Amino acid sequence: MKTLKKFFIFLFLNIYLFSYSQERLNLNLISNFAYEQEIFDIWGYTFEQQIDSTITKREFALVGAQNGISIVEITNPETPIEIAFFNGVISTHRDIKTWQNFLYCVNETSSGLQIVDLNEAIGGNIDIAYSENLDLNFNEAHNLFIDENGFLYVFGPNYPTISDGCQIYDLNIDPMNPIFKGSIDEFYIHDGMVRGDTLWAAGIYAGFFAVIDVSDKTNPNILATQSTPSNKAHNCWLSDDGNYLFTTDEVDGGYIASFDVSDINNIEEIDRVQSWSNMTNVMPHNTFVDGNFLVSSYYKDGIMIHDISQPSNIIEVGYFDTSLLSGGGSEGAWGVYPYLSSGNIVVSDIQSGLFILERKFNNASLINGIISDGITNQPLSQVQVEIVGSNDIALSDFNGIYQTGIHDDGIYLINFSLDGYTSLSESVNLINGEIYMQNVQLFPVEVNVNLIKNINDNFQAKFHTNIVEIYLSYPQNIQIFNNSGKIVFQKEFSNGKFLIDLNHFNNGVYFITNSKFNKIVKWIKI
Repeated sequence: MKTLKKFFIFLFLNIYLFSYSQERLNLNLISNFAYEQEIFDIWGYTFEQQIDSTITKREFALVGAQNGISIVEITNPETPIEIAFFNGVISTHRDIKTWQNFLYCVNETSSGLQIVDLNEAIGGNIDIAYSENLDLNFNEAHNLFIDENGFLYVFGPNYPTISDGCQIYDLNIDPMNPIFKGSIDEFYIHDGMVRGDTLWAAGIYAGFFAVIDVSDKTNPNILATQSTPSNKAHNCWLSDDGNYLFTTDEVDGGYIASFDVSDINNIEEIDRVQSWSNMTNVMPHNTFVDGNFLVSSYYKDGIMIHDISQPSNIIEVGYFDTSLLSGGGSEGAWGVYPYLSSGNIVVSDIQSGLFILERKFNNASLINGIISDGITNQPLSQVQVEIVGSNDIALSDFNGIYQTGIHDDGIYLINFSLDGYTSLSESVNLINGEIYMQNVQLFPVEVNVNLIKNINDNFQAKFHTNIVEIYLSYPQNIQIFNNSGKIVFQKEFSNGKFLIDLNHFNNGVYFITNSKFNKIVKWIKI
């Protein structure tokens, strides 16, 4: 029977290798461990052991299954092995985190907080490793987080009661017996993370994330709130420098968004992105910061990797579709854990099991610049900037600034377009991990071209077959541009009447202007 089961797992893995060869980018499938039930959240754990002077490391995936907790050794990622399983009540949600060598788990059915001593479990002492039904203030909860100081934050306790936000416990005295410290009851907290004395809390029903001072665990204080793009803040994660927060909106067509939180009194959204498939109804779930990368589980689109070295310019650099499903809804890749010392990424897909993926992505190749009007030099907003071969179109902002990029380096064609202006294409050599600066100018297109156009008395122009006749009331520098914005003629004239020979000009569209760029005449040479 075991041989038959291994055969089906092998067959299942090869179906994925065949089916998803075109739905991946810069991530390789190492292995897939199938379950006979649905699975939900995932976390990771590294067990270190010193024998003589040698330190060995063993890696484990901690998987929340429908009826318990699965501990899978992935030290050899090609051959994952389940070494322990802790039974629990049937639940459609299990969330897991770790503190030191202890695993903590909550679910939305009953039995409160479950605790596993991982060192004991890895050693085979399963009977003494597991605690539940502790005398705490909740029977079920949606989620939890443990900060670097050993405080446990239980989100959505007594779920689905939405008046309970968070309960805080101290794990330092006895990790197997948490001590209650305080609570947050102002709004329901769906998920969150803590760094230092600040809790970043996702209020999915309130439609915002909150910044909460938890320096006094008995009396937390809400400092600020900020709405998210779809007003369905599911989870959030802080950048390593603490200046930016990344959020997900758990709703069909939701976004991953970045916020500048360096000043919590002036929080600003600075970018938002969706998934690799460009299907606007796909739902994001959990996102985690891993250095300069954002690693996100994206339900039916699998997992996404983004470069966030410029938080205002989030660029997709990798993805892997773990799910055979498509479209909206909360099925597919539930959780992802990117912090294993090996660098491998583990993913929990509700229907398809545990995936172990190898990193092949690099930092994005970025391009930034300013787009301006070629005549007035004023910045142009809403210019569409497209890297040919990329799925994304960036827009210049009010100051004419644009930011975009692509996952791999190489020579790319960049298209710039705006209604009322002649489109421009530039060829650039982009390099992974570097920012290419490219300022461009676009020139306006006039629908009706007049052969004679008098702007005012200071500058007049008349056009003949091969001659332009200009009239100047005072000395000016006259310039002629071609349709690509290149200067093809430039000369300083005194006041009076002058002729410019056009015989050496190629056929095409031209612009003539004076030194102040406040007067322009366009003509077409045929």
